[in-house]
Amino acid sequence: MSHQPVTFAGSNLFCCNPVKVFCLWHPVRSLSLEQLKLGEQLKTVRTILFLALFLTTTSCSQPATTTSEIPTASSAKESATPTPTPTPTPMPMTPAAAGAHYLATVCKSNAAGAALTTSVHTDPFDLVASKEKAGAHRDALRQVILEFTKPDLLWPESVKPDIAAFVEGLYGEMSHAESLAANVNADGFTSTWNAWTDPAAPNPAHLASQKVRLKLGLSADAMGSCGP
Repeated sequence: MSHQPVTFAGSNLFCCNPVKVFCLWHPVRSLSLEQLKLGEQLKTVRTILFLALFLTTTSCSQPATTTSEIPTASSAKESATPTPTPTPTPMPMTPAAAGAHYLATVCKSNAAGAALTTSVHTDPFDLVASKEKAGAHRDALRQVILEFTKPDLLWPESVKPDIAAFVEGLYGEMSHAESLAANVNADGFTSTWNAWTDPAAPNPAHLASQKVRLKLGLSADAMGSCGP
C-alpha cells in the first residue's frame, strides 16, 4: 500500500508515512531579490572560470608553432639548391713533369723515324717496306701534334712558344713523310727522300726541339734520351 507524502502548510515538514509519522522539518527561508541576483552572478563567474580552465588545459597540451618553425617557400628553395663547388684553377705542369711528358710523346715518333731511315739505307732497297715505314712515321708525327695541342695540356710558360714552334715544324715533317709513302717507284722515293732536308737550313722542328730540351733540362741527344 502506497502512501502519499503529506506536507504541512507553512513549513518544510515532509512526512512519508501518515501512520508512523517520520517527518523531516526544514524551516522555510525566504530569499531577497539581492540574494537571488548574487546567486546568478556567482553562477556566471563559475561558468567563466570553468571555460578559462578548459581553454588553458587545451592550449598547454598542444605546443604552439612559432613563425621560425613554419617553412616558407624561399627557405625550402634555398635548402633544395645545392651549393656549387668552385671549379679548381688548372695549374701548369712542372718542368720535370713537362720533360717526362715530352719524352714519352716524341720518343714514339723518333722510333718511327729511325725505323724509316734504317729501311731506306738497307741494301737492296725495299720500296714496299720503306713506304710502310714512311706511313708509320707520318702517323706517329700526327699523334705528337694532337697530343701537344690539347687545350687542357698546360706547358710551363718558359717553353710555350717553343712547343708551338715545334708543332708547326712537325707539320712539314708529316707532309714529307706522306710524300714518301705516296711514291710509286724507287726513283721517286729516293728523290723525295734526298729533298727532305736542306743541309743549308736547320730543320724548324729540330731547332725548336733543342730549345725545349734545354729549358726542360733534357739531353740534346734525341735518340739517346729515349733509351734503347
